[in-house]
Amino acid sequence: MKSINMIKNTFILLTLVVLMANCSKGSASNKGTDNGGEAPGEQVTIDVTKTVSANFAGFGTQYNQNVYAAISAVDGITTANIGQLEAKVKALKSRYVRIFFDSRAWPADPGYSTATADFMTSFLKTVQLAQDGGAATINITFWHTSTPEEMPAFADILKELIVTRGLSSVKEVTIQNEPNSTSMTMDYYKTCYTALDQALTIRGIRNKINFVGGDLVQTNQQAWFGYLAANMGDLLSGYSTHIYWDDNDAAKPMTRLTEVAAIVKAPGSANKPVYITEYGVRGGNKTGAPDPGYLTGTSTPIAQTPVAAMQNALFQINGLNLGFSGFIRWDCYKAKYDNGTQYFSCIGSGTDGYPLYPLYYMTWLFNHTSEPGWRVVSSYPTAGDNRPIIAAAMINATASEQTIYVINKSSGQVAYTAGGLIPNKKYTVCSFNNNNNGQLEKSEATAGGDGKILHTIKPNSFVAITTYDLTLP
Repeated sequence: MKSINMIKNTFILLTLVVLMANCSKGSASNKGTDNGGEAPGEQVTIDVTKTVSANFAGFGTQYNQNVYAAISAVDGITTANIGQLEAKVKALKSRYVRIFFDSRAWPADPGYSTATADFMTSFLKTVQLAQDGGAATINITFWHTSTPEEMPAFADILKELIVTRGLSSVKEVTIQNEPNSTSMTMDYYKTCYTALDQALTIRGIRNKINFVGGDLVQTNQQAWFGYLAANMGDLLSGYSTHIYWDDNDAAKPMTRLTEVAAIVKAPGSANKPVYITEYGVRGGNKTGAPDPGYLTGTSTPIAQTPVAAMQNALFQINGLNLGFSGFIRWDCYKAKYDNGTQYFSCIGSGTDGYPLYPLYYMTWLFNHTSEPGWRVVSSYPTAGDNRPIIAAAMINATASEQTIYVINKSSGQVAYTAGGLIPNKKYTVCSFNNNNNGQLEKSEATAGGDGKILHTIKPNSFVAITTYDLTLP
């Protein structure tokens, strides 16, 4: 986790003054103010002199590396229609992308077969898609059982991506997905990273790749994080974790975020950035349902609902305030990793015409209202203050570009004043799920001479107030 960085020469105070009112039902409104003095109601303060997370990696998604392989034809992906999917993936503009390298793509791998013979070609094309789609950072994760003996060959793959193909966004590598859910020991895990470190050094590209270690699930996570800090600090540039929850377990996502944040901030943690490289919500109704299940009390796949998108948005806003340095949603589009079946994706199957689910629009809004390298700044109050609105803010280096995320968890409208903005500056106010339909709506507001904007946020929705001009998908 990045330590708080006091900016001596710049002081910008963003204040969200929240007026919680029993508003009658109607459309949300926003306008500038010139009130002067103190605005009424409660205050939510964002202080950019206190950096929660510097050099934010970005919001993004997992790309299935087999999207161009024959195994994914069952999901309706064809050479005739894949251009439609590519266009929607690029429009989503995931800035932080994770892609598995499946060892079964190697002819020498025990799992190699005629069914996996096109995995390598598909993998290379998928990484190219991520680069073309605007990814600032691509994480390549070595999937399936990892061995030190495989690392030189893996280093050759990375060199081909970075040097031969010029895919400059390939900047991170992780070895072994969720090692603390396997029989792999911590010492063996380190041996794999050491072998890759040596192989990349020999090939002259170690300085182009950051090692992100972990990809940890909850099981025995404290011991694993402790080992990474004590024994792999010289190898790793950051840590990663995976977090999932059921839609009817509202407490779990915040519990998981808080416990991981506490572990990595503890003395001896080596003080490195922490990335959430997989996250998502599962349905509470799993009877007869493919992974991740149906929305509790329904037979609707959870990934197709506004509920999933809103829980994901709240997760990211809370995660920003706790200092996490990047978010990768599982996953971007429907394709096949293996013989299993799952429906977590933002984009539906080719069989259904690649529909865009509420998760797509939620993810799009975060992707298009922030930039890699921005700072997440301190917010008060946050989730622990038990209020219907939670805010988080991100700014660029000079605070000339800024986005404030505000989420309304309640069943009633809430009016508030966003203050501390650039006086007389026009802002885009982009709302998600205003009518419980999982869609985006856009309006504009110009801050008054006092740097304030009045806005009313609808129930169970969230909004981005941003200096960026947006063209909605």
